Amino acid sequence: MTTQIVSTSISPSFIKRYQIPIFFILAFALSWLVWGTYIAQQQGLINFHLPESFFAYFAVTLAVIIMAWAVGGRAAIMDIIHRILRWRVGIQWYVLALVVPIILPLISVLVYRLLGGSVEMGVEVPLGAAIAYFFMFGAKAWITEEAAWRGFVLPRLQARYSALVASLILGLMWGLWHTPLFLINGTGQSRWPYIGFLIFAVAESVLTTWIYNNTRESVLLATIFHAATDAALSFSGLLSGDSNAFWLTVIIHIVAAVIIVLVTGSARLVRGQQSQQTNNIPPGYVTG
Repeated sequence: MTTQIVSTSISPSFIKRYQIPIFFILAFALSWLVWGTYIAQQQGLINFHLPESFFAYFAVTLAVIIMAWAVGGRAAIMDIIHRILRWRVGIQWYVLALVVPIILPLISVLVYRLLGGSVEMGVEVPLGAAIAYFFMFGAKAWITEEAAWRGFVLPRLQARYSALVASLILGLMWGLWHTPLFLINGTGQSRWPYIGFLIFAVAESVLTTWIYNNTRESVLLATIFHAATDAALSFSGLLSGDSNAFWLTVIIHIVAAVIIVLVTGSARLVRGQQSQQTNNIPPGYVTG
């Protein structure tokens, strides 16, 4: 009898062909492993947890480095670094990246009060704390979440799909990535409706792609928009109020995303120009 040993190694061509789903699996597994220690601790299964703020977020950075190197080597790594550091864009986009995230919660607060609701701005998170959060979270998100979602994933999705479809896919995955936080006591997410958060993430993804595509695919500008959104919503008090305030916030962001799509078009979310992409197909991406 002859025993044959069959190789089960994954070929480089397989990794390149399925790099987006493989990236999501890797990023989710690494981050969820960290958040899983919190869930296991609160269930009494272990008596420790890994530092969430560092390990769970930098896990996606590690996934970016691993996958970018695997599919495109140094060229793919440098492509992401260039996107992260890209700052030479029109000043109006810096203004929009900061102002739009402030205007949308203000509209939500105004509408909520007109409907008879009550929300206190700056009570749970004062203005100074919100500003500090913007800078601290922004610095972290710049080289973790945004390096992953907008630095690695989005340009690859847009190489295959329209900007709208790419944003919808990324938004859903971005929302799902946060799932363990809904199971951990004391997190902001543990107080929010899960489905509502997923819908919000999809709408926010469309808005972020709009900023990103109009700034020559700048991860920096996407980060400013992301951090400003989180800081403004925290200051507004909408997310810590009742479910009606939360859902109104979601609806306002959906409306904003729909307006952007109608005004700019779904292909690129860029008005008056077919493309402002610096790299239509990222290094190491296989279109076939």
